Amino acid sequence: MPSSPELGGATRLKTGAASLLSTGDFVLRLVYFLVAPAVLLLIALILPIAGILINVGVAIVVYFLAQRIRKVPALSQVFGRALVFEAYYREHPPKPFLYYVFYPFLFPYWLSKANARRELFAYKSFTGMSLVILIGYAVYRYLAYWRPEIPIQSFLKFALAAIVIQLAVAMLFLMPLATSVIAYHGDGKKVRLAFLLAAMALSFGFTIHRHFARPPLIHPLEIAMRTRLRTTIAGARAESVLETAAKAAAAEVVVDQKMPDTLRDIWIEGNPADIAREKLADLYKSDECEDFKRSIIKTQHGPDALLLFQARNGSSPPNVWIAVYASGAKVPDDAVPKSELVNAQLGRRPVQAPKTSKRSSSSGS
Repeated sequence: MPSSPELGGATRLKTGAASLLSTGDFVLRLVYFLVAPAVLLLIALILPIAGILINVGVAIVVYFLAQRIRKVPALSQVFGRALVFEAYYREHPPKPFLYYVFYPFLFPYWLSKANARRELFAYKSFTGMSLVILIGYAVYRYLAYWRPEIPIQSFLKFALAAIVIQLAVAMLFLMPLATSVIAYHGDGKKVRLAFLLAAMALSFGFTIHRHFARPPLIHPLEIAMRTRLRTTIAGARAESVLETAAKAAAAEVVVDQKMPDTLRDIWIEGNPADIAREKLADLYKSDECEDFKRSIIKTQHGPDALLLFQARNGSSPPNVWIAVYASGAKVPDDAVPKSELVNAQLGRRPVQAPKTSKRSSSSGS
């Protein structure tokens, strides 16, 4: 039988190992809370995940106030979905942090385990009221932003894809964040929880400040999809609207071989942009019009031209674009170098349009 000193040494070893593991777990969570919120905000600018972000945020708040909410029947009805979330974690405390970090790679496990599936869908479940709100908002989105050119089948495909994306975001980001808060609160680790929440607030604050100080060249995927679909379906009408808008914008800027290089690859704003959006509104929705940009480009064996294009993410050429010369003539597609399309797509920060215009320069001569 081991002596008392040996037992004491083994106990201290186990305690030290447990303390080291606990500290390592906290450091991992802290790093995650510094990085994940910034990534989530970036994703939210591109993909439709605002709904699940709000849902999980409300669910965490309700988790802390569940006992009080259950005492008020009206509140229990309103926050029914969030109470499902709270009930699950009250019965099943969160698993280790790394389990949630690698959750997407454990899908054979949670597909075969009822409790694991229940946990996932606690992040994206619907009660009667929330389902009515969801359907009502979807109907509004279709009527306001998709019809009449785009058929409802295309919208339903996008809506289904959005649900899948939200579940993916829940697995990749929200589950590690939410379960960390719940686990530390349940274990009474208030100091560590405070550090995690401070790290999250710092990450959100820094990212939001940076976004407004230096707006990133990011465009929502839904707008890009709608614009491309509307252009394809409208056909000749879309081509006519684009050409009219490009000509109107070109008439407001100098577009000739003497265009200074400093104006190349800059997104032209100001009056040319306002006029182009006004013309584009004959077909496109308001947010789609805002996503169209204007840039001066070189053409093959010809003068400079104004490029009107629908901005997209990445360095690939835009899908929807048209170029016109200063005369108003349309530039043939094969006369626009691909490199010029890419340069325009990656344009620098928007600037005000040059004050000199065709009309003002001709009136002064």
